[in-house]
Amino acid sequence: MGIALKLIIIPAMVLLAASCSMKNYEPVADLATVQQLYAEGDYRGAVQGYERLVEQAPQDDQLWFRLANAYARLGQPEAAVAAYRNALLRNPDQAKAWHNLAEIHLQMALQVYLEAAQHMQPDDPLQQLLKSKRQKLIEVLDTDAIMER
Repeated sequence: MGIALKLIIIPAMVLLAASCSMKNYEPVADLATVQQLYAEGDYRGAVQGYERLVEQAPQDDQLWFRLANAYARLGQPEAAVAAYRNALLRNPDQAKAWHNLAEIHLQMALQVYLEAAQHMQPDDPLQQLLKSKRQKLIEVLDTDAIMER
């Protein structure tokens, strides 16, 4: 093979290999774009974007906080709890993260009380206690919702 041909083929092969690897490349998440997805209610898209952002900047407590909020909006409380914990690990003074973490736990507790009621016999002595606690949680959650507006 001639030198001139090698000079053409080798760079062409390098470009071909580079273009093949580019097909699997995920673009870097842009914070403004991800925030826009969240604002528009595209929580699945926001979660995907925030997940990429926390991979790029794992020490950024605000990104973890925003990811947690997106998980919460998406109805994934366990993932939200984990992300809030990550935010607080990086910045334990983040009051909003503490508040939202507590809210998620209250909502999860309410779900457990509701589920328990479905599986208990009507004459079970705990039925009344669970009903009372469930009602208190509903009141607390409604009060907080009003206060947040």
